[in-house]
Amino acid sequence: MADRTFLQLRGLTYWYIRDVPKKLREWTPSPQTGKAHFRVNLRTSDLYAAQRMRSQHSARFDHLIRIAEERLKAGAVDALVGEAQGYQAFIAKDDTEYGNTHRLIVEELLENRVIDVERRYGANAASKFWSSATGNFGGVAVDQHLDQFNAELGGKAHSQYKRQKAIRELAAWRSSLYLHSFDAKLCREFVDQKLVPGRKVGTINSYLGVLSQYWQWLMDKGYLKEGPTYWSKHRRKKQRKKIEEKERAFTDQEMRTLFCGNIRMDGALLDASIAGALSGARQKEIGDLKVADLDFRGRLIHLPGEKTEAADRTIPLHPHLVPMFKRRCKNKNPSDFVFHELPSREASALKPRSSVISQGFTRYRRKVGVGFGPERNDRSPVNFHSFRRWFAKQLKEKGAPSEIVDKVCGWERGTMGELYAWDAKLQEQARPFIEQVMLPECVLANSVVA
Repeated sequence: MADRTFLQLRGLTYWYIRDVPKKLREWTPSPQTGKAHFRVNLRTSDLYAAQRMRSQHSARFDHLIRIAEERLKAGAVDALVGEAQGYQAFIAKDDTEYGNTHRLIVEELLENRVIDVERRYGANAASKFWSSATGNFGGVAVDQHLDQFNAELGGKAHSQYKRQKAIRELAAWRSSLYLHSFDAKLCREFVDQKLVPGRKVGTINSYLGVLSQYWQWLMDKGYLKEGPTYWSKHRRKKQRKKIEEKERAFTDQEMRTLFCGNIRMDGALLDASIAGALSGARQKEIGDLKVADLDFRGRLIHLPGEKTEAADRTIPLHPHLVPMFKRRCKNKNPSDFVFHELPSREASALKPRSSVISQGFTRYRRKVGVGFGPERNDRSPVNFHSFRRWFAKQLKEKGAPSEIVDKVCGWERGTMGELYAWDAKLQEQARPFIEQVMLPECVLANSVVA
Protein backbone atom coordinates (compact mmCIF):
# COMPACT_ATOMS: atom_id res chain seq x y z
CA MET A 1 0.00 0.00 0.00
CA ALA A 2 1.36 3.46 -0.92
CA ASP A 3 2.70 5.51 1.99
CA ARG A 4 0.58 8.66 2.34
CA THR A 5 1.64 9.61 5.87
CA PHE A 6 0.96 13.36 6.39
CA LEU A 7 -0.14 13.62 2.73
CA GLN A 8 -3.71 14.41 1.65
CA LEU A 9 -4.97 14.57 -1.91
CA ARG A 10 -7.34 17.53 -2.26
CA GLY A 11 -8.77 17.62 -5.73
CA LEU A 12 -5.77 17.02 -7.94
CA THR A 13 -3.16 18.38 -5.54
CA TYR A 14 -1.32 16.81 -2.60
CA TRP A 15 -1.03 18.74 0.65
CA TYR A 16 1.34 18.14 3.55
CA ILE A 17 -0.75 18.45 6.75
CA ARG A 18 0.24 18.07 10.43
CA ASP A 19 -1.75 18.75 13.59
CA VAL A 20 -0.20 21.33 15.93
CA PRO A 21 -0.70 20.31 19.60
CA LYS A 22 -3.20 22.63 21.23
CA LYS A 23 -0.86 23.68 24.06
CA LEU A 24 1.79 24.75 21.56
CA ARG A 25 -0.33 26.72 19.10
CA GLU A 26 0.13 30.14 20.66
CA TRP A 27 3.89 29.55 20.94
CA THR A 28 4.57 28.55 17.33
CA PRO A 29 6.46 31.16 15.28
CA SER A 30 4.62 33.35 12.79
CA PRO A 31 2.85 32.73 10.43
CA GLN A 32 1.78 29.52 12.21
CA THR A 33 0.98 31.24 15.51
CA GLY A 34 -2.37 30.04 16.89
CA LYS A 35 -3.12 27.69 13.99
CA ALA A 36 -4.43 24.19 14.59
CA HIS A 37 -2.72 22.69 11.53
CA PHE A 38 0.53 23.07 9.64
CA ARG A 39 -0.44 22.97 5.95
CA VAL A 40 1.69 23.18 2.81
CA ASN A 41 0.36 22.94 -0.75
CA LEU A 42 2.85 20.66 -2.55
CA ARG A 43 1.46 21.70 -5.95
CA THR A 44 1.73 18.23 -7.45
CA SER A 45 -0.60 15.34 -8.19
CA ASP A 46 2.31 12.87 -8.31
CA LEU A 47 2.45 10.81 -5.10
CA TYR A 48 6.11 9.95 -5.62
CA ALA A 49 7.03 13.64 -5.95
CA ALA A 50 4.98 14.44 -2.84
CA GLN A 51 6.78 11.71 -0.89
CA ARG A 52 10.14 13.19 -1.87
CA MET A 53 9.09 16.66 -0.63
CA ARG A 54 7.68 15.28 2.60
CA SER A 55 10.99 15.01 4.46
CA GLN A 56 11.80 18.69 3.86
CA HIS A 57 8.46 19.84 5.27
CA SER A 58 8.69 17.36 8.14
CA ALA A 59 11.98 19.01 9.09
CA ARG A 60 10.32 22.44 8.97
CA PHE A 61 7.42 21.22 11.11
CA ASP A 62 9.74 19.58 13.65
CA HIS A 63 11.73 22.81 13.86
CA LEU A 64 8.56 24.85 14.57
CA ILE A 65 7.47 22.38 17.25
CA ARG A 66 10.90 22.49 18.94
CA ILE A 67 10.74 26.27 19.07
CA ALA A 68 7.20 26.15 20.45
CA GLU A 69 8.19 23.63 23.13
CA GLU A 70 11.17 25.78 24.18
CA ARG A 71 8.94 28.86 24.36
CA LEU A 72 6.33 27.02 26.39
CA LYS A 73 8.99 25.78 28.79
CA ALA A 74 10.90 29.03 29.20
CA GLY A 75 8.14 31.55 28.61
CA ALA A 76 8.05 34.03 25.76
CA VAL A 77 11.77 33.81 25.03
CA ASP A 78 11.82 36.51 22.37
CA ALA A 79 10.00 38.93 24.64
CA LEU A 80 12.36 38.15 27.53
CA VAL A 81 15.41 38.72 25.35
CA GLY A 82 14.03 42.01 24.10
CA GLU A 83 13.32 43.13 27.65
CA ALA A 84 16.79 42.05 28.80
CA GLN A 85 18.48 43.94 26.00
CA GLY A 86 16.52 47.00 27.09
CA TYR A 87 18.09 46.70 30.54
CA GLN A 88 21.48 46.27 28.88
CA ALA A 89 21.03 49.53 26.96
CA PHE A 90 20.24 51.41 30.17
CA ILE A 91 23.18 49.88 32.04
CA ALA A 92 25.60 50.79 29.24
CA LYS A 93 24.28 54.35 28.95
CA ASP A 94 26.88 57.05 29.59
CA ASP A 95 25.09 59.38 32.00
CA THR A 96 27.59 62.13 32.87
CA GLU A 97 25.17 64.02 35.12
CA TYR A 98 24.43 61.18 37.52
CA GLY A 99 27.61 59.12 37.13
CA ASN A 100 26.88 55.47 37.90
CA THR A 101 23.73 56.18 39.91
CA HIS A 102 21.37 55.18 37.12
CA ARG A 103 23.34 51.96 36.58
CA LEU A 104 22.96 50.93 40.23
CA ILE A 105 19.23 51.66 40.15
CA VAL A 106 18.72 49.67 36.95
CA GLU A 107 20.77 46.74 38.29
CA GLU A 108 18.64 46.63 41.45
CA LEU A 109 15.48 46.60 39.34
CA LEU A 110 17.05 43.92 37.17
CA GLU A 111 17.83 41.67 40.16
CA ASN A 112 14.18 41.80 41.22
CA ARG A 113 13.08 40.99 37.67
CA VAL A 114 15.46 38.01 37.49
CA ILE A 115 13.91 36.60 40.65
CA ASP A 116 10.49 36.90 39.04
CA VAL A 117 11.68 35.25 35.80
CA GLU A 118 13.18 32.33 37.74
CA ARG A 119 9.97 31.84 39.71
CA ARG A 120 7.83 31.85 36.56
CA TYR A 121 10.08 30.21 33.94
CA GLY A 122 12.90 28.41 35.76
CA ALA A 123 16.58 28.89 36.58
CA ASN A 124 17.79 28.39 32.99
CA ALA A 125 15.61 31.19 31.62
CA ALA A 126 16.63 33.44 34.53
CA SER A 127 20.32 32.81 33.87
CA LYS A 128 19.98 33.70 30.19
CA PHE A 129 17.92 36.76 31.06
CA TRP A 130 20.56 38.03 33.50
CA SER A 131 23.44 37.34 31.07
CA SER A 132 21.63 39.08 28.24
CA ALA A 133 20.85 42.12 30.32
CA THR A 134 24.41 42.47 31.66
CA GLY A 135 26.05 42.00 28.27
CA ASN A 136 27.34 38.42 28.62
CA PHE A 137 24.64 36.98 26.41
CA GLY A 138 24.11 38.32 22.91
CA GLY A 139 20.47 37.26 22.75
CA VAL A 140 20.65 34.61 20.02
CA ALA A 141 22.98 31.62 19.98
CA VAL A 142 25.06 31.15 16.82
CA ASP A 143 23.36 27.84 16.02
CA GLN A 144 19.85 28.75 17.20
CA HIS A 145 18.51 28.95 13.65
CA LEU A 146 20.61 26.09 12.25
CA ASP A 147 17.75 23.58 12.02
CA GLN A 148 15.54 26.00 10.12
CA PHE A 149 18.43 27.01 7.85
CA ASN A 150 19.17 23.37 7.00
CA ALA A 151 15.51 22.51 6.48
CA GLU A 152 14.93 25.38 4.07
CA LEU A 153 18.07 24.75 2.03
CA GLY A 154 17.53 20.97 1.98
CA GLY A 155 19.91 18.95 -0.17
CA LYS A 156 21.63 15.64 0.44
CA ALA A 157 22.41 14.41 3.93
CA HIS A 158 26.11 15.07 3.45
CA SER A 159 25.46 18.72 2.51
CA GLN A 160 23.33 19.20 5.61
CA TYR A 161 26.04 17.56 7.72
CA LYS A 162 28.66 19.98 6.36
CA ARG A 163 26.46 22.95 7.29
CA GLN A 164 25.91 21.61 10.79
CA LYS A 165 29.61 20.96 11.30
CA ALA A 166 30.72 24.42 10.19
CA ILE A 167 28.11 26.36 12.16
CA ARG A 168 28.40 24.27 15.33
CA GLU A 169 32.18 24.59 15.29
CA LEU A 170 31.78 28.36 15.24
CA ALA A 171 29.21 28.15 18.06
CA ALA A 172 31.57 26.03 20.18
CA TRP A 173 34.63 28.22 19.54
CA ARG A 174 33.71 30.74 22.22
CA SER A 175 30.50 29.83 23.96
CA SER A 176 30.14 33.36 25.35
CA LEU A 177 29.73 34.80 21.84
CA TYR A 178 26.43 35.02 20.02
CA LEU A 179 25.21 36.03 16.58
CA HIS A 180 25.26 39.78 17.18
CA SER A 181 28.77 39.57 18.65
CA PHE A 182 30.54 38.86 15.38
CA ASP A 183 32.27 41.66 13.55
CA ALA A 184 35.19 41.72 11.11
CA LYS A 185 37.75 41.32 13.92
CA LEU A 186 36.09 38.28 15.52
CA CYS A 187 35.53 36.61 12.16
CA ARG A 188 39.23 37.00 11.38
CA GLU A 189 40.21 35.60 14.80
CA PHE A 190 38.01 32.52 14.29
CA VAL A 191 39.50 31.88 10.86
CA ASP A 192 43.11 32.33 12.01
CA GLN A 193 42.87 30.57 15.36
CA LYS A 194 40.38 27.78 14.77
CA LEU A 195 39.53 27.25 11.11
CA VAL A 196 42.88 27.35 9.31
CA PRO A 197 45.27 25.29 11.50
CA GLY A 198 45.59 21.72 10.20
CA ARG A 199 43.05 22.10 7.38
CA LYS A 200 43.42 22.01 3.62
CA VAL A 201 42.47 24.99 1.48
CA GLY A 202 39.40 23.23 0.04
CA THR A 203 38.04 22.46 3.52
CA ILE A 204 38.68 26.02 4.73
CA ASN A 205 36.83 27.49 1.76
CA SER A 206 33.97 25.01 2.23
CA TYR A 207 33.49 26.15 5.85
CA LEU A 208 33.67 29.81 4.86
CA GLY A 209 31.12 29.23 2.10
CA VAL A 210 28.68 27.74 4.61
CA LEU A 211 29.17 30.57 7.12
CA SER A 212 28.79 33.24 4.44
CA GLN A 213 25.60 31.57 3.19
CA TYR A 214 24.27 31.27 6.77
CA TRP A 215 24.92 34.96 7.53
CA GLN A 216 23.22 36.07 4.33
CA TRP A 217 20.23 33.84 5.12
CA LEU A 218 20.02 35.32 8.65
CA MET A 219 19.91 38.83 7.20
CA ASP A 220 17.32 37.86 4.59
CA LYS A 221 15.14 36.43 7.38
CA GLY A 222 15.58 39.49 9.56
CA TYR A 223 17.43 37.62 12.32
CA LEU A 224 20.49 39.83 11.80
CA LYS A 225 20.75 43.49 10.94
CA GLU A 226 21.60 44.07 7.29
CA GLY A 227 25.31 44.53 6.81
CA PRO A 228 28.42 43.04 5.21
CA THR A 229 29.29 39.39 5.57
CA TYR A 230 32.96 39.02 6.43
CA TRP A 231 33.46 35.32 5.93
CA SER A 232 34.01 35.29 2.16
CA LYS A 233 36.88 37.79 2.53
CA HIS A 234 39.00 35.06 4.13
CA ARG A 235 38.81 32.54 1.29
CA ARG A 236 42.15 30.98 0.40
CA LYS A 237 43.43 30.70 -3.13
CA LYS A 238 43.79 27.06 -4.05
CA GLN A 239 47.13 26.17 -5.56
CA ARG A 240 47.09 24.15 -8.73
CA LYS A 241 48.31 20.62 -8.36
CA LYS A 242 51.51 19.60 -10.02
CA ILE A 243 51.05 17.26 -12.95
CA GLU A 244 52.36 14.30 -10.95
CA GLU A 245 49.90 15.02 -8.12
CA LYS A 246 46.69 15.10 -10.17
CA GLU A 247 44.42 12.11 -9.73
CA ARG A 248 45.13 9.49 -12.36
CA ALA A 249 44.85 5.83 -13.33
CA PHE A 250 47.13 3.22 -11.82
CA THR A 251 50.24 2.38 -13.79
CA ASP A 252 50.90 -1.24 -14.78
CA GLN A 253 53.59 -1.46 -12.11
CA GLU A 254 51.19 -0.14 -9.45
CA MET A 255 48.60 -2.73 -10.51
CA ARG A 256 51.19 -5.49 -10.07
CA THR A 257 52.15 -4.12 -6.66
CA LEU A 258 48.51 -4.01 -5.57
CA PHE A 259 47.65 -7.52 -6.70
CA CYS A 260 50.96 -9.42 -6.78
CA GLY A 261 53.07 -8.10 -3.92
CA ASN A 262 54.12 -9.86 -0.74
CA ILE A 263 51.12 -8.34 1.06
CA ARG A 264 47.82 -9.32 -0.54
CA MET A 265 44.30 -7.97 -0.43
CA ASP A 266 41.61 -10.42 0.57
CA GLY A 267 37.88 -10.73 1.17
CA ALA A 268 35.48 -8.01 0.08
CA LEU A 269 38.29 -5.51 -0.59
CA LEU A 270 39.94 -7.80 -3.13
CA ASP A 271 36.64 -8.66 -4.84
CA ALA A 272 35.57 -5.01 -4.96
CA SER A 273 38.94 -3.98 -6.42
CA ILE A 274 38.70 -6.60 -9.16
CA ALA A 275 35.10 -5.57 -9.88
CA GLY A 276 36.17 -1.93 -10.21
CA ALA A 277 39.10 -2.77 -12.47
CA LEU A 278 37.11 -5.01 -14.84
CA SER A 279 33.85 -3.05 -15.03
CA GLY A 280 34.80 0.58 -14.41
CA ALA A 281 32.16 0.72 -11.69
CA ARG A 282 32.31 3.49 -9.14
CA GLN A 283 32.86 2.59 -5.49
CA LYS A 284 29.24 3.34 -4.54
CA GLU A 285 27.93 1.40 -7.55
CA ILE A 286 29.84 -1.65 -6.32
CA GLY A 287 28.47 -1.23 -2.79
CA ASP A 288 24.89 -0.87 -4.07
CA LEU A 289 25.11 -3.82 -6.49
CA LYS A 290 22.36 -6.40 -5.96
CA VAL A 291 21.94 -9.97 -7.18
CA ALA A 292 19.21 -8.85 -9.60
CA ASP A 293 21.75 -6.54 -11.30
CA LEU A 294 23.69 -9.56 -12.61
CA ASP A 295 22.50 -11.45 -15.70
CA PHE A 296 24.78 -14.48 -16.01
CA ARG A 297 22.85 -15.95 -18.94
CA GLY A 298 23.09 -12.75 -20.99
CA ARG A 299 26.54 -12.00 -19.50
CA LEU A 300 25.49 -8.48 -18.49
CA ILE A 301 25.86 -6.34 -15.39
CA HIS A 302 23.58 -3.45 -14.50
CA LEU A 303 25.31 -0.61 -12.65
CA PRO A 304 22.74 1.51 -10.80
CA GLY A 305 24.64 4.77 -11.22
CA GLU A 306 24.76 7.67 -8.79
CA LYS A 307 25.56 10.90 -10.60
CA THR A 308 23.75 11.42 -13.90
CA GLU A 309 21.11 9.78 -16.05
CA ALA A 310 23.86 8.28 -18.19
CA ALA A 311 25.46 6.68 -15.12
CA ASP A 312 22.62 4.12 -14.87
CA ARG A 313 23.76 1.59 -17.45
CA THR A 314 23.90 -2.08 -18.40
CA ILE A 315 27.21 -3.27 -19.84
CA PRO A 316 28.78 -6.59 -20.87
CA LEU A 317 30.05 -8.63 -17.92
CA HIS A 318 33.76 -9.39 -18.08
CA PRO A 319 34.23 -13.21 -18.12
CA HIS A 320 36.79 -13.04 -15.28
CA LEU A 321 34.14 -11.51 -13.02
CA VAL A 322 31.64 -14.36 -13.52
CA PRO A 323 33.15 -16.89 -11.04
CA MET A 324 33.54 -14.30 -8.29
CA PHE A 325 30.03 -12.89 -8.73
CA LYS A 326 28.48 -16.37 -8.91
CA ARG A 327 30.20 -17.25 -5.65
CA ARG A 328 28.84 -14.09 -4.04
CA CYS A 329 25.30 -14.60 -5.37
CA LYS A 330 24.98 -18.22 -4.25
CA ASN A 331 21.88 -18.85 -2.07
CA LYS A 332 20.89 -15.16 -2.16
CA ASN A 333 17.62 -13.51 -3.14
CA PRO A 334 17.46 -11.07 -6.10
CA SER A 335 17.12 -8.11 -3.70
CA ASP A 336 20.19 -9.07 -1.64
CA PHE A 337 23.41 -7.11 -1.86
CA VAL A 338 26.27 -8.78 -3.72
CA PHE A 339 28.71 -7.34 -1.20
CA HIS A 340 26.77 -8.37 1.89
CA GLU A 341 29.69 -7.68 4.27
CA LEU A 342 29.32 -3.92 3.94
CA PRO A 343 27.39 -2.18 6.74
CA SER A 344 23.67 -1.55 6.38
CA ARG A 345 22.85 2.16 6.22
CA GLU A 346 19.78 4.28 5.66
CA ALA A 347 19.42 6.11 2.36
CA SER A 348 19.78 9.38 4.28
CA ALA A 349 23.07 8.33 5.93
CA LEU A 350 25.98 10.72 5.58
CA LYS A 351 28.23 7.99 4.17
CA PRO A 352 27.32 5.20 1.72
CA ARG A 353 27.74 1.58 2.79
CA SER A 354 30.66 1.35 0.36
CA SER A 355 32.74 3.92 2.28
CA VAL A 356 34.50 1.09 4.15
CA ILE A 357 35.90 -0.10 0.79
CA SER A 358 37.60 3.25 0.23
CA GLN A 359 38.91 3.39 3.79
CA GLY A 360 40.25 -0.17 3.66
CA PHE A 361 41.83 0.37 0.27
CA THR A 362 43.59 3.57 1.40
CA ARG A 363 45.15 1.72 4.34
CA TYR A 364 46.24 -1.14 2.07
CA ARG A 365 47.56 1.20 -0.65
CA ARG A 366 49.73 3.03 1.86
CA LYS A 367 50.98 -0.24 3.36
CA VAL A 368 52.23 -1.54 0.00
CA GLY A 369 53.68 1.84 -1.02
CA VAL A 370 51.36 2.87 -3.86
CA GLY A 371 50.69 6.62 -4.06
CA PHE A 372 51.43 8.94 -1.14
CA GLY A 373 51.82 7.56 2.36
CA PRO A 374 50.28 8.97 5.57
CA GLU A 375 53.39 11.12 6.16
CA ARG A 376 52.26 13.45 3.36
CA ASN A 377 49.30 15.70 3.95
CA ASP A 378 48.71 16.08 0.19
CA ARG A 379 45.95 14.20 -1.54
CA SER A 380 47.30 11.07 -3.24
CA PRO A 381 47.05 11.04 -7.05
CA VAL A 382 45.70 7.48 -6.87
CA ASN A 383 42.80 6.03 -4.89
CA PHE A 384 40.08 3.39 -5.33
CA HIS A 385 38.59 5.46 -8.17
CA SER A 386 41.86 4.90 -10.05
CA PHE A 387 40.65 1.38 -10.90
CA ARG A 388 37.87 3.06 -12.91
CA ARG A 389 40.40 5.36 -14.59
CA TRP A 390 42.63 2.36 -15.36
CA PHE A 391 39.69 0.48 -16.91
CA ALA A 392 38.78 3.46 -19.15
CA LYS A 393 42.40 3.86 -20.17
CA GLN A 394 42.59 0.15 -21.06
CA LEU A 395 39.48 0.40 -23.25
CA LYS A 396 40.98 3.31 -25.16
CA GLU A 397 44.30 1.47 -25.59
CA LYS A 398 42.43 -1.55 -26.97
CA GLY A 399 40.94 0.72 -29.64
CA ALA A 400 37.41 1.19 -28.29
CA PRO A 401 35.64 4.19 -29.91
CA SER A 402 35.03 7.17 -27.64
CA GLU A 403 31.24 6.72 -27.68
CA ILE A 404 31.60 3.14 -26.42
CA VAL A 405 34.05 4.15 -23.69
CA ASP A 406 31.66 6.89 -22.58
CA LYS A 407 28.67 4.54 -22.54
CA VAL A 408 30.49 1.75 -20.70
CA CYS A 409 31.78 4.20 -18.08
CA GLY A 410 28.47 6.08 -17.77
CA TRP A 411 29.66 9.44 -19.02
CA GLU A 412 27.18 11.75 -20.74
CA ARG A 413 27.54 12.50 -24.42
CA GLY A 414 26.67 15.80 -26.07
CA THR A 415 23.26 15.02 -27.59
CA MET A 416 20.05 13.37 -26.40
CA GLY A 417 20.29 10.95 -29.33
CA GLU A 418 23.63 9.71 -28.07
CA LEU A 419 22.25 9.60 -24.52
CA TYR A 420 19.54 7.07 -25.44
CA ALA A 421 21.41 5.19 -28.19
CA TRP A 422 22.80 2.49 -25.88
CA ASP A 423 21.10 -0.64 -27.19
CA ALA A 424 21.88 -4.37 -27.41
CA LYS A 425 23.82 -3.88 -30.64
CA LEU A 426 26.19 -1.34 -29.12
CA GLN A 427 26.49 -3.46 -25.97
CA GLU A 428 27.75 -6.36 -28.06
CA GLN A 429 30.12 -4.04 -29.92
CA ALA A 430 31.59 -3.08 -26.55
CA ARG A 431 32.01 -6.68 -25.37
CA PRO A 432 35.27 -7.57 -27.22
CA PHE A 433 36.95 -4.39 -25.96
CA ILE A 434 35.90 -5.13 -22.37
CA GLU A 435 37.09 -8.75 -22.62
CA GLN A 436 40.54 -7.58 -23.75
CA VAL A 437 41.06 -5.75 -20.45
CA MET A 438 43.35 -7.98 -18.38
CA LEU A 439 44.52 -7.85 -14.78
CA PRO A 440 48.12 -8.80 -13.92
CA GLU A 441 48.96 -12.45 -14.57
CA CYS A 442 49.22 -13.25 -10.86
CA VAL A 443 45.48 -12.67 -10.40
CA LEU A 444 44.58 -15.58 -12.68
CA ALA A 445 47.58 -17.66 -11.65
CA ASN A 446 46.46 -17.55 -8.02
CA SER A 447 42.82 -18.19 -8.95
CA VAL A 448 41.87 -14.93 -7.25
CA VAL A 449 38.80 -14.49 -9.43
CA ALA A 450 37.53 -18.05 -8.91
